[in-house]
Amino acid sequence: MKEFLRTKRKSSGELKNQVVYFIIFIALLIVFGIIRNACNSSREDLIEALLWENGLRTENVALKTEILTITRERFMVLFAQEKLGFRRPKEDEVYVLK
Repeated sequence: MKEFLRTKRKSSGELKNQVVYFIIFIALLIVFGIIRNACNSSREDLIEALLWENGLRTENVALKTEILTITRERFMVLFAQEKLGFRRPKEDEVYVLK
């Protein structure tokens, strides 16, 4: 005699529940993927903004130190000669208007 294994057939209600759970699972995967992409995009934008801000901060410090050196009288001549290309006038080049 052959013995047969009896398998329990799933009812249509159980099958519908499994399909619904599978659809919900796929929908959650899609939603989490969208949220992850949005977070990554926001993170990249934040990093870019912070790098830009850091660049501005270092430029600001450099400009402040340059202003401090310019305001000192002994550095004004050096600044005018090196950066602006000015030179001291000769006696015959100076005109005094009254």
